[in-house]
Amino acid sequence: MKNEYNVKHVQAASVIVGSNIDVHDNEFAQFVNVMDQLDFDKLAQELTKLRDELVKVMTSAEGHIAVDGVTAAEMGIAIGAVSEAETAACNRDARGVGQHLAKVGRWVLDAAKKIGIPVAVEAINALFKAYKIPMS
Repeated sequence: MKNEYNVKHVQAASVIVGSNIDVHDNEFAQFVNVMDQLDFDKLAQELTKLRDELVKVMTSAEGHIAVDGVTAAEMGIAIGAVSEAETAACNRDARGVGQHLAKVGRWVLDAAKKIGIPVAVEAINALFKAYKIPMS
């Protein structure tokens, strides 16, 4: 007996097709679902607040090599990534948001929680879970 599989119009990071397929721990799909359901306008506003907070943290470092174990270079990368994610959110580009937020560290999630921006926290949490980035 011949198996026939027709896969059309797939918008996913990966697709598994075939007989006797077993998929486990599909956290990436959960991340995609979270990103597709985001309020992009609210996310863009919150990422603006987050970027401003990160700039304040970096500015307050006053030339120190590291603040709470985060180097100035890491802070700069995070600020750039949050800015790019903000632009992607303005363009309603879920993939771009995820791609750029993947560059931020745990300290950025902590900053987002500290300033109370729940949509951004949800997006970063989903990303960390999907890529198994430690959250504690």
